[in-house]
Amino acid sequence: MRRAVPIQPEFNTVADDIVYQSVTVTLGKELFCPVQYYSFEVGPYSLTTQIREGETVEEACARARKRLEVVQAEDFELKVRGHLERIRAASAITRELKGK
Repeated sequence: MRRAVPIQPEFNTVADDIVYQSVTVTLGKELFCPVQYYSFEVGPYSLTTQIREGETVEEACARARKRLEVVQAEDFELKVRGHLERIRAASAITRELKGK
């Protein structure tokens, strides 16, 4: 019978007498209001990453944050375009209904 063997990390990072093996970075939710009464949200995003050998906690956090910021920027581009398209469509429908 085989037994599950827990994976033992080859190294640990010690900071302030606490041993770290991984870090989680979270970018909070952002609310954008490009037009009054219309808003959209981007985020929140979280990423957990292993601390690499020789890397500090701060370096691991910066690496994770950089990756999250790329995702956040891409998501913002998609959402702002879609948001503005929906506003234009709603405005067109409103104009059409007012004309009837």
